[in-house]
Amino acid sequence: MRSKTSCFNGSLLLSGMKRFWPLWAGYLFIWILAMPLPLTREFQYMSITPLEMRERILNLARFGGEIMSAIFSIFSAMAVWSFLYSSRSASGMACLPVRREGQFFSALAAGFLPLAAGNLIAAILTLPVCLMSGTSPVTLLEYFCITVLMLLFFYGFSTLCAQLTGHILILPVVYGILNFVAVAVDFLLHLVLGWFVYGMYREPDVSDLACLLSPSVGMLTRMNVHTLYGQAVPGPAVPQRVVFLGWGLLGIYAGVGILCVIAALLLFRRRKMESAGDVVAVDFLRPVFRWCMALGCGLCLSCIMQAILFWSRDTDSSFSSLLVFFLVGAFIGWFAGEMLMKKAFRVFGRRNWAGFGICCAVILVLMLGMRFDLFGYEKHVPKADQVKAVSLSCNGESAVLTEPENIVRAIGLHRAILADKALNRDSDNPQMNFRLTYELKNGLSMDRYYPLAYWYDSRERGEIGLVQELLNCPEATASRKKLEIPVTRENITYALVTASMTVAECAEAAGFIDPEDYLLSTFAGYTPGESSLLEPDKRRERIQEILSEYTESGWDYGTYSGIQDLAGVFITYDLHLTEAEAEALYRDCILPDIQDGDLGRIWLISDRDYYAHVYSATIDISCMEDQQNSKSGYRRSAEFYTHPLLTSRRTNAWLAERGIVLHTEGEVNRIDPIEKREPKAAAAVPLAVETSQPS
Repeated sequence: MRSKTSCFNGSLLLSGMKRFWPLWAGYLFIWILAMPLPLTREFQYMSITPLEMRERILNLARFGGEIMSAIFSIFSAMAVWSFLYSSRSASGMACLPVRREGQFFSALAAGFLPLAAGNLIAAILTLPVCLMSGTSPVTLLEYFCITVLMLLFFYGFSTLCAQLTGHILILPVVYGILNFVAVAVDFLLHLVLGWFVYGMYREPDVSDLACLLSPSVGMLTRMNVHTLYGQAVPGPAVPQRVVFLGWGLLGIYAGVGILCVIAALLLFRRRKMESAGDVVAVDFLRPVFRWCMALGCGLCLSCIMQAILFWSRDTDSSFSSLLVFFLVGAFIGWFAGEMLMKKAFRVFGRRNWAGFGICCAVILVLMLGMRFDLFGYEKHVPKADQVKAVSLSCNGESAVLTEPENIVRAIGLHRAILADKALNRDSDNPQMNFRLTYELKNGLSMDRYYPLAYWYDSRERGEIGLVQELLNCPEATASRKKLEIPVTRENITYALVTASMTVAECAEAAGFIDPEDYLLSTFAGYTPGESSLLEPDKRRERIQEILSEYTESGWDYGTYSGIQDLAGVFITYDLHLTEAEAEALYRDCILPDIQDGDLGRIWLISDRDYYAHVYSATIDISCMEDQQNSKSGYRRSAEFYTHPLLTSRRTNAWLAERGIVLHTEGEVNRIDPIEKREPKAAAAVPLAVETSQPS
């Protein structure tokens, strides 16, 4: 009789499923509490629509599926592979007349099948409420596929982690670290290098690649449940479809999970059963573990101590202290890792010190190389013919440049910033953050971040003036002011003009003869007849209360004595526009002014030029477009925002026709246009008051 080689053992499978049945029962119980029960209740008492039901189910699959799969996969792996972490059980399994492949696939199935069955049962229990609500059963099929694909990755990944260690308590630690290590390392490296590498972005700005290499973060940020809106007849847009975005990424992660299972099988076939209880069960990974412990501890300790003790951008002190903390952390990590692997405290032998010396040498080479730019990071500037586009961002203003001459100007600005490195970084003057991003023709990008010193009294000194000049070129202005959707009366949802005007000007614009009547009517609710009946003392007292209530902190207007005191008091006047008025203002005035270069200019510094040329008024137009015929189906929104300038003749004339009196920021804030001064505290200082007057 021919013998057969089996890669599966039914007895081991059933034994594993029976031993840990409370774990599978808990998984199913949570899913029942999360999906069929609340959905049934919502259908009975809230009458949710089929689209809303579909959206809830897909969101449960997206968020709940990831959380449940990530948590229960590691619990399941700890359960079914628990025999690897005890010498007695490992030896017992090794004595069984079952091939390693049979043990592996039996344990693998014992942990995966109950979890997948739990998702299937939850879907079946939800089917009746779906049918009653009119929701297609395909939604439940999508739910099952999403959750099973997530299980394929997380369970496969946890199975691989189970083969790397011989200690059951180390398994969840390894699993958790590897799930987030890419994001953590990317964040910490930017934080450390940003202290002393000129141009490195120090703020939390994790790259897309790091997110994808951290599976939990990648699934959370790159998958979405999206509602598509449409408009079959005139009227408000209504939801038409709900789709899950992320099938491709989920399929890739599931494929990676299968590769993890294959790698785990290869490790299990050669695993030494006597490694039970060891922190690292794979011999060739022991040096890797030691180096990871040293570098990881050094990176974490340097970030923590630098943030606590020396939150400074001074390069010498930052770098020296950072290097010391990094080496101390590496010492702790190197010998702590050795203690964990040898399960002893006597690890300070000559060989370990030699290895730690090599680790310190590597750290010194890397840190000193970055400090003195031996790798060319700081001084690297791309050539103009390599750049496809340049993005500029400074003080909340941004623009994208694609024209060759503007790309050359941006590169020249970059070189000027590098030439003034010492001045910009170590200056005692205030600094403004400037970000420069190159989109290269080879598909890569290059990102730089610089603090730039500036002066109020002379904008031309320093690179801020060059940045402002480049941000005000025609292409940058068009890029900054361009909206993704057309500004038409069908798309306009809100339009408002807000201007700082004197009380008398506000009263005239609102149709009041007496400014006092305007204040009493607008802020106290009096009708003109009621306000005229107030006694003079009571009238002045009430106006004084209004002025005191809306006075900006720090300003002293004194005691109100009569109408003449309102001549220099500025308040905020709101003019609400209809859709037709907003469209006409944008089409006939704003766009021509922008095209002529008369509107859209920005000032990075509130200097004398700013106070002399910018009116204390804003134009805000909000739009929302219904993408009925769009392939993506996205309902886009956009907002236009600008300040009138002395040069925006068309826009200014249009506002003047509707009673808006424009005053420069210098006039409103009582700032001499010759030089920037502190505002004078006087009775005629502007008052920031929001009023509302419909058009």
